[in-house]
Amino acid sequence: MTLHNTASTVTKPKPSPNIAILGAGPSGLLLSRLLTQSRIPHKIFDRLPSPATVSKTTSGTLDLHEGSGLLALERAGLLEAFKAKARYDVPQRFADAKGNVKLVIGEGEVSERPEFDRVDLQGLLLGDDGAVRVEWGRKVRGLTREGGEEKGGVVVDFENGKEEGPFDLVVGADGSWSKARSFLTSVKPTYTGRYALTSTLSPSSPFFPTATRLIGPGNSIAMGHGRIISGMKLGSGAYYVWAGVPCPSEADLPDFANSVKDTTKLKAELIEQHFQGWAEDVIGLLKEADGEWYAWPFYAMGEEGVTWDGRKGVTLVGDAAHLIPPNGEGVNSALYDSMLLAEQIIKHGVDRLDEAVVAYEAILKPRAKELIADTGIIEMMYAEDAPDGFVKLFNDMMGGEQKE
Repeated sequence: MTLHNTASTVTKPKPSPNIAILGAGPSGLLLSRLLTQSRIPHKIFDRLPSPATVSKTTSGTLDLHEGSGLLALERAGLLEAFKAKARYDVPQRFADAKGNVKLVIGEGEVSERPEFDRVDLQGLLLGDDGAVRVEWGRKVRGLTREGGEEKGGVVVDFENGKEEGPFDLVVGADGSWSKARSFLTSVKPTYTGRYALTSTLSPSSPFFPTATRLIGPGNSIAMGHGRIISGMKLGSGAYYVWAGVPCPSEADLPDFANSVKDTTKLKAELIEQHFQGWAEDVIGLLKEADGEWYAWPFYAMGEEGVTWDGRKGVTLVGDAAHLIPPNGEGVNSALYDSMLLAEQIIKHGVDRLDEAVVAYEAILKPRAKELIADTGIIEMMYAEDAPDGFVKLFNDMMGGEQKE
């Protein structure tokens, strides 16, 4: 007797996400997009309640570099969309505390490092095509091992008492105070002795024509006596302004949570304590700023921060892996990290994630150490005699036009 198989066809269930990404900043979003392109299931969590919350606090600009940030966007299929909104006529002016311009880079040129607003980069990476689906409002408390065994999967514990997992791989793209980093190493960021206060100047401000004369279509940085006042043109037409100042002891940092609420007092104290004798037009960028103010203490990690011993199921990208003071490399390196990690995951496959992480970290760690060691330009910008040493370096390296 012939037996006929009358059972219905069984459809294999879709694989459950076995990768978790912590953080929906540039590195986390790019990694998510690249994994989605290769149909690799994953989840991405962020502590902020919505993307709108991110946009309020990331109002500055950045320049993306060939071979790192721009290459990563190209791999994600986003380069043309980036170019459509990027600004290429972005001269950079460097002046002293009296407002005397000492160096101009890129005047009348098409920049190889176009400017792009941070909030626009977030929008570009997040997209509206459904490729990236962030679970917002998921504040991570820490990571644990399933069953307490080192060979077990990694569980993500949230502040609300809930958990997700176990995952085969958790990627810490969660920035300076990474919970994933704490799982790998006890090394924590240290305060650098400096902080910034940032705001914006709207086109409707009576001071705007003066700001336009000072800054133009690009960026302007006045420096001296260990301090900086900077202005950057935004895609909206407004200017992003910030002051970088010293405060040697972390214990002496102002009460930012309250000080940024009283902007009149904040600006008066900032100028009185740090910018006496500076050119009035330069100080005017701070006096006349009419946007919300935000505080930004600078933290960093030394090379010891990237010497963690590999642990099964966890790795880091971006600031979580190599936190440095702001020098124009942070976002570029973060995007590049995620591109490299995605390449190794795709190459090895989801069944060999441990091997993918080993291969990725073998590239990441030496590169991160070089990045951390390259802080000379930042120190020149904050030097007592700035911008003299800074101008000399750039004239030697880039052939800038020095103003006498």
